Amino acid sequence: MLMCRSLIFTFLLLAGFCGSLMAQLTGQAKGQPIEVAVPFLLISADGKTASMGEAGSALPPTEGSLGIFNSKTALLDAKTGFVVSYTPWLKSLVSDRKLMNANGFYMIGNHTALSAGLAYLSYGDFDLVDDQRISGGGINPAEYAVNIGVSKAFGESFTIGTNLKYINSTLYTTNGAGAQLQSGRGFAVDVSYFNRADLTVFGLSSIFSHSVNIMNIGPKMAYFYNSDRRYFLPTVLKLGTSLSLRDERDQSFNIAFDVSKPLVPARQNTYPGTDASQPSVLEGMLQSFSDSPGGFKGEMKELAVSIGAEYLYQGKLAFRTGYNFNSPIRGLGHFASLGAGFKHKSLSIDLSYIIGSIQNSFLGNSMRLSFGYSLPK
Repeated sequence: MLMCRSLIFTFLLLAGFCGSLMAQLTGQAKGQPIEVAVPFLLISADGKTASMGEAGSALPPTEGSLGIFNSKTALLDAKTGFVVSYTPWLKSLVSDRKLMNANGFYMIGNHTALSAGLAYLSYGDFDLVDDQRISGGGINPAEYAVNIGVSKAFGESFTIGTNLKYINSTLYTTNGAGAQLQSGRGFAVDVSYFNRADLTVFGLSSIFSHSVNIMNIGPKMAYFYNSDRRYFLPTVLKLGTSLSLRDERDQSFNIAFDVSKPLVPARQNTYPGTDASQPSVLEGMLQSFSDSPGGFKGEMKELAVSIGAEYLYQGKLAFRTGYNFNSPIRGLGHFASLGAGFKHKSLSIDLSYIIGSIQNSFLGNSMRLSFGYSLPK
């Protein structure tokens, strides 16, 4: 009973903190975005998480959590499975910009899972013309990341996991002679932890969960066209908590809160261009907690807060909503979201819609569709 009370208190405390923090951040002035390479790595891969405002890192494990939070994979009931996701990005502006993800897993015994995945972002086709309106050919910028991971469960509630990523970014710059290719390559590691506990709330069987995830730890990325200028990867610390309630009619209600903070130096734009003048990756991660020009308030501006809710009927039909607030310093914007999901035996489909204009978030007014399939143990 004492543990039950302490868990509920922790959940309510974090919920109140998220609410007050969101109100505080909404009223603060805009700041200069933190510059990082390959920010697409921060976009969740699955429709479920997107429909809950990017919250849900501490929700019960599903196949959709493979790409961005793999430690929960070891608790899945399936033997093997995969999920693919598709997002037509900025569809109101261009027709061929898209984000695609594919992830799969395989259980080794009852407590260890292997996973692998691919995230691919295409910026679409562009036709180059000079000031004389003479065609300079076409380009197709794209970025992708390949990951392999392993997760380990200790009992039925505690897991740890890690991902190793290879990143490739093929972009372009232009000058009087036309387009010049800028290709950058890098490596990154994710480490995550997940824990859940069974308890009773208002007479209902419930699960309280919390998680810690540090994403995209790796060396700075350089583009060969300007190898002296290196960009930090979008390293982020993400903390999550969730509460899942289930009644005797097999109806579930899940609520989730996530708070994340970039672990890159806020003052990096003030350093001279060469890499030697910048802090190292580890120094940048440590400095990120205290280097904001705005002091403590500036550090608070860097936080992103997500809240999401899900109603699940008999484990088959789900309705979801959420809100995500990213400070302007994060550069991702804020948005609300809606979504639904359907699961039948081994098949699952999740659909999300991001509400809002692209002026508030580059993810605004976009849909995300995920399709999953798994085989039982």
